[in-house]
Amino acid sequence: MTYLIQVPIDIDFSLERISAVLKTLENPQDKLPPIVHVAGTNGKGSTIAFLRAVLEGEGYTVHGYTSPHMIRVNERINIAGTDISDDLLDTYIQRVRAAVNGFELSYFEELTVAAFLAFSEHPADFCLIEVGLGGRLDATNVVYPDLGIITSISYDHQNYLGETITEIAAEKAGIIKTNAPVVCAHQKYPEARDLISDKSKAMGGGAISPPTLPRAVSLGLLGEHQYDNAATAIKAAEILLGENGDRFHSHLSKARWPGRLQKLFEDHDIWVDGAHNEGGIEVLLKELQKWTIDENPIVLAVSQLSNRSEELLYPLFEITDEIYHIDMGQGNRFRGKPARAKKTLSLKEALSYFMQPEYNSSRILFTGSLYMVGEILNIREIINGNIE
Repeated sequence: MTYLIQVPIDIDFSLERISAVLKTLENPQDKLPPIVHVAGTNGKGSTIAFLRAVLEGEGYTVHGYTSPHMIRVNERINIAGTDISDDLLDTYIQRVRAAVNGFELSYFEELTVAAFLAFSEHPADFCLIEVGLGGRLDATNVVYPDLGIITSISYDHQNYLGETITEIAAEKAGIIKTNAPVVCAHQKYPEARDLISDKSKAMGGGAISPPTLPRAVSLGLLGEHQYDNAATAIKAAEILLGENGDRFHSHLSKARWPGRLQKLFEDHDIWVDGAHNEGGIEVLLKELQKWTIDENPIVLAVSQLSNRSEELLYPLFEITDEIYHIDMGQGNRFRGKPARAKKTLSLKEALSYFMQPEYNSSRILFTGSLYMVGEILNIREIINGNIE
């Protein structure tokens, strides 16, 4: 891969820079297939995975722009079912940089423009675009979608989006456009649901709530919370295709989204989950409570970005038998309640450590950081010989 990540400029929410560059490139965002724009705190990627599975199961081709990537940056730009190649990504990045003309784009803005160029020059039936952060001033919010989706909203990125759920929801609802319908997933906080509903009505589109999905339906992603994400995707597919969603249920088992309650190896009970905020930890806790029924020891291997509170993880600590801190070089060594963490391990040390015979009867879970999960998946690919 020859595309080198530039040092990004500080986050400075504004659509002016990206709009100017897109204009220089003749506005490729206006030449995309029908767009579904997805915002929310948790469940965005899983909802897109379910919607992609349905649309492709029905014979349609789908572009997808998602973030973050787990192993390779190419994962973010999926052209009609295939991650963008190194050569093609390089080509589009160079075109973007040639068009900047004095503007300094962030890493995410640069990739977003590259994605729009790629999608505008390759045919597909639909284009699924995930918001990076927030919604109102996110770089992706220069598109005019045929359908908006807002997934579950909870506390995250308060330093950018606001301290209250109402403030955060207002930023997410910034993707709502005039006369475009919005599918609003189940919301824990009524004030988030009401704000989305009111804004959508005011914009002439209307917010649509998905019905409950029967638990007999087989899903390709694990976790009780995925039924809400799958139901949201089914309702979106109904709107896009104009058909009853019951016939789409069979496609949901084909959804794939790495790093979300995923088992790493067939021969070892080692799992990863990218939960790193309040909503993600809540749904993960429910799954861990199910694990306790088996009475096998649960071992938690956790890491966090240094700007996140370790208190988010405390509910998980209460129902696990052992805790380990995974040092990712990000400066967060537990300071408070989790003093009972047995030791600190590097990531490579940890994988070998938990494959020892003494852990054969334990279930190991790595969580707390999407960055760590991505590194684990990369190591697994190396172990399996899929990448060098």
